[in-house]
Amino acid sequence: MGECVFDVDDAETPSETVVYRPSGGDARTIQAIVRRQSNEQIGMARAPSITLTVPNDDTDGISATELDDGADQIDVAVKPGGTATTRNVYRVVSSNVAFITLEVK
Repeated sequence: MGECVFDVDDAETPSETVVYRPSGGDARTIQAIVRRQSNEQIGMARAPSITLTVPNDDTDGISATELDDGADQIDVAVKPGGTATTRNVYRVVSSNVAFITLEVK
């Protein structure tokens, strides 16, 4: 697939560096647009809702064909500028030829 990267200097859609950890392969650092939403209620606990949009590409992002939601993980900070923690890929929110949006928990 052709080069598909985010403009890290774009103030409208700033990207962050995250680490993609595929269940059956080597971890790699990629750029993602990270959207954090207020905590959602899950049973008795509250958990942050985080979605990431990345290039649908197995080099510069995450290819929809390689993704194993429920098994793959992504290191991402809960708060901007915070320390990244490893989170499970919960589900694919949307995908097209260029991008894939994932929810992590």
